[in-house]
Amino acid sequence: MKSFEYGDPEIGHKELAYSILSMILGIGILALPRMLAGGTKGSDGWISILLGGLISLAFVLVSMRLASRFPRKSYYLMAHSIVGKKAAMIIIFLLAVYNLSFCAYETRAVSVIARTYLFDKTPLEVIVLTFLLVLVYGVSGSSADLLRLNMMFMPVVFTIAVLVVVMNYGFFELKNLKPFFTTNVKGYLTGTKYTVFSYLGYSLVILFYNPLVRQHKPKQALKLYTWSMILILILYQAFFLASLAVFTRDGTAQIIHPPIELAKQIEVPGHFFERFESLFFTIWVMTVFNTAAMSLDMGILALRSLFKKTKRLQLVFILSPIIFTASMAPPRQITYFKAEQILAYTGIFLCMVIPLALLMIAKARGIKGDAQ
Repeated sequence: MKSFEYGDPEIGHKELAYSILSMILGIGILALPRMLAGGTKGSDGWISILLGGLISLAFVLVSMRLASRFPRKSYYLMAHSIVGKKAAMIIIFLLAVYNLSFCAYETRAVSVIARTYLFDKTPLEVIVLTFLLVLVYGVSGSSADLLRLNMMFMPVVFTIAVLVVVMNYGFFELKNLKPFFTTNVKGYLTGTKYTVFSYLGYSLVILFYNPLVRQHKPKQALKLYTWSMILILILYQAFFLASLAVFTRDGTAQIIHPPIELAKQIEVPGHFFERFESLFFTIWVMTVFNTAAMSLDMGILALRSLFKKTKRLQLVFILSPIIFTASMAPPRQITYFKAEQILAYTGIFLCMVIPLALLMIAKARGIKGDAQ
């Protein structure tokens, strides 16, 4: 019997399942209903959500299979064993840049939304710096402790998300969901692309935190990871259909963050909460924090794989000013959206294509790691 279980530097598949949830449910879900409404007709976006979820689930299995072949091995050691040192260094360096860029993007996005809905008179630089300082504090400890925060935050986040959908039931107009199955193939593919973008990040969680998993149990991992993706798919469907039922398809396509607007619709009896969206966004910052913190943490893990003598805190203090500068870089909204698209397409390559290629090469060459 362990005297202090959470002092254990190792984690199980359950912690990783919660971390997958948290990694995906960041800023993307706030904009997904708008993008789907603009690319599909009626309520046909639910088909794109389903297809995107199934595609992402397939690549979750790819990442799980790759990790299970190399138990307790870091991503760098996996790639090193499969494609050699030089190629592994290039892959890990690209992943470091991607993770740090994604952290900067999340920091900028959550700061802009916070300024819009909560702190309209606060300079953006102050909000970005405040959020970044909290991130620095979060990643200064161990990775295992950071992952365990997901188990504490996610039940609260899901509870608030369900409340937002349920408490808008009185505003639903089911006729707004019509017509059905009128979108062309191009529209479905466009919607699926947006959905896949919103799912990105799961493979990095599985592969970067593979060395922390105390005991690999493929059947348990498959069950837990699958349920994580199913829960995300259900939540995406609920927010999308609720947005259409309340705001219509054309209205949803014009609203930047439909889930937040759904929260603004809520009227609590007795005026206990006059601005429910403030509560919703405050709770949602929890999962955005975990998403950004894990991105920063994985960026640090990647760089430490390449520069083994560099200490964790040294990298944290070196990278923090860089992330702040990158967060403040896009001065115009159009530049910000271009950066978002670049990250999305880069994520497809690094989070889906690379793990699949590594797994195929490992199987073809019969390469497996050991448990040591």
